[in-house]
Amino acid sequence: MRKTLIALAVVLAACSPEPEPAAPAPAPAPAPAPAPAPEPEPEPAPEPRTPDRYGDDPYLDVLWDRCDDGNYDACDELFWESPLNSDYETFALDRMAELDAPGTTEIDPALVLDIVWAGMTGAEKAEICDGVVLFGSVEAAEIITGAGGFDADVNAVAAWLEGKCL
Repeated sequence: MRKTLIALAVVLAACSPEPEPAAPAPAPAPAPAPAPAPEPEPEPAPEPRTPDRYGDDPYLDVLWDRCDDGNYDACDELFWESPLNSDYETFALDRMAELDAPGTTEIDPALVLDIVWAGMTGAEKAEICDGVVLFGSVEAAEIITGAGGFDADVNAVAAWLEGKCL
């Protein structure tokens, strides 16, 4: 029996299909590429500094110097070109107040009074003329020029009042 079993094993071995070759093992997946190092954040640009005072801006400094020398046009340009509420703006405004604007003339007080008079009601005109009659034209003129901060010759205003009221 033993022989039979051996023969059977030989026959079975001869009949059995050849073992298929084992499939090659899949190649290991390539390792993922390392993540690139993050780029450093660029430093933010500094905020532009607004020129505020003499020495901060060469162009405004030149205008300042010309303005300080009495050039009204340079003062005007400095005022408009300088940042709001800066020393440049303040200096230009102050200096322009010191200088006489080119081409300005004194305004005739009679012209101003005529304009104001034209805008008054009849009752307001009567009240002023009553004051002229009661206090006199000079005192009424002093009241008008003093109360309104009107810089004019009191005698010229008194003569104007007399022309309107008397």
